[in-house]
Amino acid sequence: MSGHELKVRIVCQEEVVRQVIGEKAVQTVVRGRITIPKQKPEAEQVLAVRAKVEEKETEIIPDKVIVQGKATFNVTFVADFPSQPVHHVRGQIEFAESVHIPGARPGLDVFTQITIEKVKADLDPKDKRQILVTLIIRIFVKVTEAEPKQLLIDLPGAQNRFVREQVKLDIVKAVGRRQVAVSDQIDIRQLFQGKKPCPKEIIDTIADVTITKKEVIKDKVLVEGVLTIQIIYVADFPTQPVHHAHIEIPFT
Repeated sequence: MSGHELKVRIVCQEEVVRQVIGEKAVQTVVRGRITIPKQKPEAEQVLAVRAKVEEKETEIIPDKVIVQGKATFNVTFVADFPSQPVHHVRGQIEFAESVHIPGARPGLDVFTQITIEKVKADLDPKDKRQILVTLIIRIFVKVTEAEPKQLLIDLPGAQNRFVREQVKLDIVKAVGRRQVAVSDQIDIRQLFQGKKPCPKEIIDTIADVTITKKEVIKDKVLVEGVLTIQIIYVADFPTQPVHHAHIEIPFT
């Protein structure tokens, strides 16, 4: 149509946009047995159990994500002795779960989060050296794809011919990764003002990391957190009772 042609100059900008292919949460149960070693006495009663889950490997296959992990159990129990001293035993159980994500394929990015919902430990009534452990976990999986997109930024001179609507996008500006070693030396007597004895042998350690602050500055991201360590040890006494120490180490 001569004299009525619409000429619009389109302004675009290329950005890397992360598109969500699919996400899903599943609940799974991990069961197993922990055997009390021969150098420890048989158990009379389970006092407490703690569990920690570690993701070992995540694999994407067509329309599925396979998550493999390891559950570590720390069980405190009363020995089957007249004096009933407290002892500790540790065990590990591996698990694997398949999560159905339509559209997932090898090469895409995957984010997983494993949350412990419940942990339980009972003494096997038929064998006092066997502790039955049950762990209920929630596995969340999100599959995304990062790819460059041409985004429409503006249409100069066509304000009255088109309808505009703002859309919020998740644009990837940068991705970085770094491994950090956090270490410290602790004096048990000084830290607990002499209320706890010195250790003779470390039985087990349980570590958890909490991020307390994240700050973005020019070309950097500052991360602050606290490393919480629980130490279970045998005291340097003739009777060698088991003790517990709770320590927090800040890091940046």
